[in-house]
Amino acid sequence: MKALLMTLALFCQPVLACTEVALEQALQLVEQNNPQLQAAKALYRSQLKQSDWKARLHLAYANAATESSDSHASVQLEIPLFDAMHEIRQQQNRQAMKQQHDELMSQFLLAAKQLCTDLKTIAVLQQTVQFDKDRLQYQQHRVDEGLAEAVSLWAFARALQKTEQALAQQQAEIAMTIYQVARKYGGRQWKPLQTLLVAEKNSMTL
Repeated sequence: MKALLMTLALFCQPVLACTEVALEQALQLVEQNNPQLQAAKALYRSQLKQSDWKARLHLAYANAATESSDSHASVQLEIPLFDAMHEIRQQQNRQAMKQQHDELMSQFLLAAKQLCTDLKTIAVLQQTVQFDKDRLQYQQHRVDEGLAEAVSLWAFARALQKTEQALAQQQAEIAMTIYQVARKYGGRQWKPLQTLLVAEKNSMTL
């Protein structure tokens, strides 16, 4: 009976949420290694290197007395031309890169939020499994003491089996979700991202 009450107290405790530190680390990994973001940054840097239009003015004069081809001087000037469209294009490029960055990071945050929700579900299922185990054990004790019929154990056993199956299915799904999220957003560093997400899962579940 004491074990059952302790399990009930554990079952009533709030489930932990994903930690802010882990989320910040995951965001940093994605921002630094996601191939789409890196490609967008590289494109923007190449666009910044594109020069404005310039005009070149070449002035030359010769010595009128000698008319020698060696007796001449020249000056070449390079004058930048103001191009409003160039500045507009640069602003558009910056905005396009920022939009792509924000959209991808928002997608990752949504995936992380769903992952945290799924982890909470696993934690609740784990608590339920332990609760059902203790209920079955308590009922077995009552049967041994002659306070209940042996047939009554079937209902408790079926409840435990059902919960264990739901937990196993949810754990398999969360493992696949973690793998897919890490591969989609982590780029070449998807393994460290996967390790980080698995560690977060282990900290939230039993």
